[in-house]
Amino acid sequence: MNMIVEAQSRAMGGPLNGVPLGPGLPGIDISRPVGLPEQRRLRRTFIKLTGQSSLSGPPPPSDAESAKRMFLDYLNRELGNA
Repeated sequence: MNMIVEAQSRAMGGPLNGVPLGPGLPGIDISRPVGLPEQRRLRRTFIKLTGQSSLSGPPPPSDAESAKRMFLDYLNRELGNA
């Protein structure tokens, strides 16, 4: 979350495309400013969604790297529709 806030401050309100968040992780694309409260809400929603057991959906992440990847995919999907 802090990396996203820092990248937004460097972009001065402009769009963020392919912000690198770590080696081997997908970048994040944000077309509008996203405040910390919204980022926290998205994180809580993601945690709730991954905690639900569903037979039709993908299994919850088994390690930290796959959890990070799934979270970044979720953020790109949610923030890309804005």
